[in-house]
Amino acid sequence: MYLVQPVNQVSFRGQQISLLLIGVLFYILSKYHDRPKMFLLLIPLFLFWANLHGQFILGLGLFGLWVGLSFVKNIYLSLRKAKQIKIRLLLRHLIVHNDIKKALFVIGVFLASCLTTVVNPFGTGIHTAALDHIGSPLLKDIAEYLPFEMYSTGWWNQIIAGILIVIGFIGLFFNNKVTHMLPILGAGILLFILSFEVRRYAWPAYYLILPLLAPIAAYLKPDGKKMTTIFTFVFACVLLGIAVQSRFPFTQFPKYSWDTYCETTKCSQAAVAYLKENNLTQNVYTVYGWGGWLIWNHPQVKPSIDGRMHLWQDGEYSAFREYYEVEQNRNDINETDYNIVLIPPDKPVYERLIKLENAGKWKMVFSDKHAAVFVRTEE
Repeated sequence: MYLVQPVNQVSFRGQQISLLLIGVLFYILSKYHDRPKMFLLLIPLFLFWANLHGQFILGLGLFGLWVGLSFVKNIYLSLRKAKQIKIRLLLRHLIVHNDIKKALFVIGVFLASCLTTVVNPFGTGIHTAALDHIGSPLLKDIAEYLPFEMYSTGWWNQIIAGILIVIGFIGLFFNNKVTHMLPILGAGILLFILSFEVRRYAWPAYYLILPLLAPIAAYLKPDGKKMTTIFTFVFACVLLGIAVQSRFPFTQFPKYSWDTYCETTKCSQAAVAYLKENNLTQNVYTVYGWGGWLIWNHPQVKPSIDGRMHLWQDGEYSAFREYYEVEQNRNDINETDYNIVLIPPDKPVYERLIKLENAGKWKMVFSDKHAAVFVRTEE
């Protein structure tokens, strides 16, 4: 709960639905050997997932990885039992020991799951939109697609999680459970490694590496059934207390409002009120994270960028790239067509506007602790 707090504390996001469905996916995968018919539930799961959130692509990738690692595990176990490694013997174990019918069943469910994701209002369009994220140069400016800053809280969380993974892996190794757990743990470990480059992968990784903590929990388990029960009860109460305290009062969720949102994101209601009162509502340069808030609450003020548009392009033109170059003061705001700027003071362009105000080219007409409004004084 602590490690995934950064993604859970920002109101409600579609990504959280995908985290839930990744958990459902791996629950079903873990039940394959005991309840193989349950495996068929993966087909409607991906149909449902593809119509909810674009991270179903990650789910399919993790599913495919599980299939591949399961085959690797079975081949390894077959070869380990063989006295001599020969081509004939290898083929025999691949066909007979692994049970070709079971293999075809798994592959068939995987392919059916892939095909069912096409059943949505946009067909394969959602696949191409999701795949556009891979290698997109625009993501280098989006916080979730960057690594954790060194020595930040998130970076230290990664180090602590890595230490726990190593300890857990050693415990599984000495208990001869690494091979058995490989298909389930492989996805979590891969995502954890990738999260050092893209922090967005950290959240599903933390959930998926939980089985690696089992040896640590077993080592810390008190002697005696009675003590174990008491310790488990107390530990569960502490965790429940932390969860309740972090979300108390519960009325904050059904009563969540745009005012609450502004308290979190530091948007300025007063600054926007000034824009409307003075008819400064057109040709306004606005900050990326305030687009949705302005559209929903202040339709009179047309934002320059919507917070969902970082990958939207029209040919070679990218609204986000144009916006971001100005925000970071790589392109001069004074050379743009904007005559009004609504900006928080922590953006680089704010410092540029202060200098332009000193030069008599722009004027700050409103400011509070969260935002300032600048207007151009020269045409």
